[in-house]
Amino acid sequence: MIILSFLGATKLDETEYVWDLRTPQSTDSFLVALNVWFPKADIYVLETEKAREVNGVAARIKLPNARFIPIPNGRSDDENWQIFNTLADALPEDAELVFDITNGFRSLPVLSMLVVSFLRSVKKLNLKHLVYAAFERDVTPTPVFDLTPFVTMLDWASATNRFLETGDARKFKDLVTIRGASIMNNVGSELEKLSIELALHRSVEAMETAKRVLEKIKQADSESPKPEHQPFHLLKNRILDAVQPISGAGIAPEIYSQFAQIMWYAKQKQYAQGISLAREWLVAVRIWKTDGWFSVSREEQEIAENWLNTMSKALKDKPQIIPPNWLAAVKMWDKISDQRNDYAHFGMRKSVISAKETLKNAQIILDELRIAVAPLGLELPEVSG
Repeated sequence: MIILSFLGATKLDETEYVWDLRTPQSTDSFLVALNVWFPKADIYVLETEKAREVNGVAARIKLPNARFIPIPNGRSDDENWQIFNTLADALPEDAELVFDITNGFRSLPVLSMLVVSFLRSVKKLNLKHLVYAAFERDVTPTPVFDLTPFVTMLDWASATNRFLETGDARKFKDLVTIRGASIMNNVGSELEKLSIELALHRSVEAMETAKRVLEKIKQADSESPKPEHQPFHLLKNRILDAVQPISGAGIAPEIYSQFAQIMWYAKQKQYAQGISLAREWLVAVRIWKTDGWFSVSREEQEIAENWLNTMSKALKDKPQIIPPNWLAAVKMWDKISDQRNDYAHFGMRKSVISAKETLKNAQIILDELRIAVAPLGLELPEVSG
């Protein structure tokens, strides 16, 4: 374990430091108290030139085994990057960290916290405690505040960015899960399951899981709110907007759900998945229009595929045999099939187009998909999220 702290540049009076159930410590240096509370920890002390002049000698006497690390004041971008490099070099991988920001100069605690946050990912640092001793002259005892729970705001920011940019909600599971019974634990598990199913192209399962996500979120609304779940409640409407369409609706819920999933892939710029599902979806639409139901029967799917392929071949020589209400959908089938084959073969074909061009084609196809099936009486809603 490492205690990372700042050397202050002012003289502090002796006080009694109090932190939860730990034995109170009377000292003029909070670092000494931390050293008592964490006797096996290595101590790294960040010190500016001014702090070293004022308290450097006394600190070295009280903490003879501490490692004192010179840093600039952070008055420029260059100095801030020096601090970044200093911390990156000093902190080893997989270290457990107690970070004390009590005596940081001006913006140094904020800057260092951002660096430590980055190193949590890069070097797998485990931030056990983020502490601040609220010293006031002539006031005792001095309480120590453990701000570690609020470090999760950085994790929430990361999880939120991932969800909004990629649709992947898996990171929310660890953030909403708490000890004991809580409906939010179920919300986290179902969101993780839905993200995995969408990533692995389990379209039918994704619809059922989306329904459960909506149900669990509704149940969670009736649960007494817990402070650690506040970030989720701010995000809830964005999550509902993304999940609701996938849960299915109308007279053909599976058809609507899969269309929503296609649009979900498109929104996340996962065009290969969107195009592949669009092909399967048109097969499902054909079965639904001819038989009146959604089916995953391979026999029924082959019949529908063969009919679409026959109509596709007729586009050049016998377009008159194509039912008028199917003409736009058949043209779409032709485009999608070619695009899907290009993806399936990873571009290893005699006639291959550039990644830029295939991206453009995929965007056009997915944008036009709703229009192509409109003559079939399939009125699809706009999908947000």
